[in-house]
Formats: sequence, C-alpha cells, structure tokens
Amino acid sequence: MRLDVISFTERGWQLSLKLERIFGEECGLYIKGSAQGYPDKITRVTESLEEWTGRHFEEHIPIIFVGALGIAVRSIAPFIKDKLKDIPVVCVDEAGGFSIPVLSSHYGGGLYIARRIAEALGAVLVMTTATDINGRFAVDVFAAKNDLIPANKEGIKAISSKILSGEAVNIYFDNVETEGAVPEELKVVEIWEKADIVVSNRTATRSCTLQLVPKNLHLGVGCKRGKGTDEILGAIRDILRSEGLSEAAVVDISSIDLKKDEEGLAEAAAELDAGFLTYSAAQLNALEGDFSGSDFVREVTGVDNVCERSAILSAMNSGECRLVSPKAAVDGVTVAVAESRCIIKFT
Repeated sequence: MRLDVISFTERGWQLSLKLERIFGEECGLYIKGSAQGYPDKITRVTESLEEWTGRHFEEHIPIIFVGALGIAVRSIAPFIKDKLKDIPVVCVDEAGGFSIPVLSSHYGGGLYIARRIAEALGAVLVMTTATDINGRFAVDVFAAKNDLIPANKEGIKAISSKILSGEAVNIYFDNVETEGAVPEELKVVEIWEKADIVVSNRTATRSCTLQLVPKNLHLGVGCKRGKGTDEILGAIRDILRSEGLSEAAVVDISSIDLKKDEEGLAEAAAELDAGFLTYSAAQLNALEGDFSGSDFVREVTGVDNVCERSAILSAMNSGECRLVSPKAAVDGVTVAVAESRCIIKFT
C-alpha cells in the first residue's frame, strides 16, 4: 500500500525513517519546515502544506503526519468529504509515544496503519471510536476487509448504534460463502426481510438497515467503433437493472484487444470505478465452454463471442465463476455478466 509520511523537525524526520522500515518501499518520506541534515531519501516540500495535502486527497494516498495533531487536523480539514472516500490519515507524535488514527480509521484502514505503528514502536494506540473502545464488532471494518461497498452508508451508524446498545443484529448472506466464526453480535438469518444487514450483489427490492455489496461482477462488453461513454453506460445499466444486479458490484469491464483504444469503454469503466481489461482473440478462443456464437462476430474479430468469453475470462482470474447474464444487446452495445465466487471472512 502506497502511503506518505511528512515531518517538520529533525526529531520528526528521524522518526519517519523508522516508519519507512515498518511500511517498506511503498512509504514516501517528506519534510516541511526548516530542519536540515536529513538524508536524500527525504523530499523537501516546497509547495504549501495545504497544496501537498490536497494532492494526496485527489490521488487517494494515505498520510502519516509526524508532529502535532493540530497540524494534521488543520491540513486535512478543507478536504474532508465522505467517510467512505476520504483517505486514511494517522498522526504520530515526534517521540513515537502515541499513534492516532485521525480520519477514515475503519473503512479506509487508518486504524490498521495506526495499529502497525503502535506495535512496531511500542506506542500507545489512541482509539476514540465507540466500537473499538468497547471491543465490539465494527461493521465498517468488516466491510473494508471484505471489499464490500455500503449501498446506503447511513446504515453504518444505525448498525453500530444497535450493536453498542446490545440489540440483536440479523445478517443475511445472498449467494456468498462465509469463513470463520460469526461474531456474537450477529445472528445469521435465512430470509432477507428479517435482516438488518444484507450482503448481496443484487439491487435491493426489500428494505434493510444496511446493504453491503460484494465486488464480484465482471462485464464483458462489445460495441460498435466510436460508441460514446454515455451510450455504453446506458446499455450496461439497462442490462444490470433488468437482471436485478447492482452496478456497485462491478469489478471490471473487459473486451477483445481490438477495443483497447476504445475511449468509451475505458471511460465507462472509470465511471463505474472498475478496471478495464482486454484479451487477444487467441486467449478468448482458448476458453472452453458453451457460448452463444455469431459468424459475423467471428468474421470481424476472429472470436465467435467476445462479451461472454471476456466476462468469464476476467471472472476466472478471481477463482470459480459462472455466467449470470448471457450476451444481450442494447443500441449497438453487447454486454454479458459473469459472477466470481465470493467468500466473506470473519477472521
């Protein structure tokens, strides 16, 4: 995980070297201020601290501040927007005595970073969130560890409140597997309607306090040359809607390498926060299975079916998979949907 450390004094940069040893090569070191004598591996920040911090929020790079908590708070304040999208921010005092998760401690992983620092330095881990203090199940940590997307983020607070008040919280797993012991705060139920938490990649048609969406849908997409982003997204959303599937569950969009420079496909993937993959005709043809072939498509691409084969090939990279929506066409865009196996871990 890429993260950057910024310090402000000689004592601060000396501690930052210890932090680099904890996090390895992905840890960038920076200094702002008048301190001298630091090694070449530490980069002096010449822009304002606000500009430096803002760029990290834009590029989603976690920050560790070595210094006063007030500096960290004032630096990040203009950029805080959404607890599910804000970057993890941690503050460590120059003496290395305290490690404080400041922002995005649960869903973003700030608590994980702060805990690693505390364990390595023998520092006090400062926790202020209620579930941590009381040693209770934290649903946002659980979601982050399993790459689950909250469909209704306001439900996180409601679930945490129920857990802290000692109320029973029911959880329903829709076509996913679990591994490890379910925490005592949760009770697994077999019916969606009885659940407070639902883990499902389907569009909610029944109410629940919190739906967590697993990222396990892979889209194979074909389109006419020059199709615009909006047209491609419209077709994708129409097909997902018709199948009752959540777009939040989309991991990637894939196609044949003839489409690798198709801007509409790449931009559609970015809009869905998904990867964009392409495969050669040979890779697609090598895939065994029963696909709805087309002589015309074979003539143009060298493959009888691009979207179903590419969807399955992408899903196979994540393990076991199945085709949940065969090729469907909407206004010159063809889409197939594959689902990879999803294992929810409680360990």
